[in-house]
Amino acid sequence: MPWRPPKAPEVLHTSLDIDVTLSNDNDRALSLDQDFNFRSDELFVVTITNENGVEVFKEGKGLQGVRGWDVGEVKKFSVTWPVKPDMVGSYLITVKFGFGGQLTAGTRLK
Repeated sequence: MPWRPPKAPEVLHTSLDIDVTLSNDNDRALSLDQDFNFRSDELFVVTITNENGVEVFKEGKGLQGVRGWDVGEVKKFSVTWPVKPDMVGSYLITVKFGFGGQLTAGTRLK
């Protein structure tokens, strides 16, 4: 019988971190009050829906502590999505920004 390396143990995750990075690529500092038109009290909201379109998670990041961005400044935020072993399937992750626009990505849990 040929030698085979041992199988790596299966890792069961209990959460999935969703990282949101915002950077100021302008040639001047940006102020939340003067340079953005917020439509809510949230900097952004992360929404996750399953393959049937049912919302399974939603969490926002408020504006508290955020005043603006210096030139070249990068701000990183993380939202933790708790997952369970029975949550097998495809999911759509949407990040909707309080100042307009959104990003969408898909993931699959198995």
